[in-house]
Amino acid sequence: MSAKKGILTLISIVLTLLIVRVAPMAWSQDEPRDADVLLGALKIETGDWVADVGSGEGEYTLQMAEAVGDSGRAFAVDIDEDDLEDLNEIIKERDVTNVTTVSSVYDNPMLPRRSFDAVLIRNAYHEFTAHEQMLRHLRAALKPGGRLVMEESIEDDLVDANRARQVEAHDLSMHHARRELMQAGFEVVREVDTLRDEGDHRHWMMVAARPEENRDS
Repeated sequence: MSAKKGILTLISIVLTLLIVRVAPMAWSQDEPRDADVLLGALKIETGDWVADVGSGEGEYTLQMAEAVGDSGRAFAVDIDEDDLEDLNEIIKERDVTNVTTVSSVYDNPMLPRRSFDAVLIRNAYHEFTAHEQMLRHLRAALKPGGRLVMEESIEDDLVDANRARQVEAHDLSMHHARRELMQAGFEVVREVDTLRDEGDHRHWMMVAARPEENRDS
């Protein structure tokens, strides 16, 4: 019996250690406050037109659609047709009537000009293979004064690395994004360098706007 009790005790300890280690990792995948901060930064109002670029299956698109209400519209933009098909099934099942899915191409989000109050790019900008063209098109799609909110992550060891090295690791630092946004004609109006800290890996947020006085393109 003592040997059996010893084995049971060992199993209990191992399971406890696994729970302690796994639970925080599961929680850190997508903490609820990320959504609150990102959606708050978009400053969405009832009736707005908003776009979720790199939407995937539309987790944030659906929250944006709820925020704009029936008089507004949320556009889910992605290059992955399968993800968009999955989202179309979801909005059909839930009877959501104010979401439009948009199949984009690598250098163009395929959005109408001067139509959007806010655009979200969450953990997708580093995947853009033609980021300069995409930013120019997104600026053109925004109304003057419209906001672009970007979330990305960066490992501490890669903060000073060149863009290619960071993208290879599926990361991007704030200084690369800031420079590219400004080159595309945006004004950077807010920066949060630690939206979420995961030890040696942190998520950041940047808010940019199409200038009010800029009426070209």
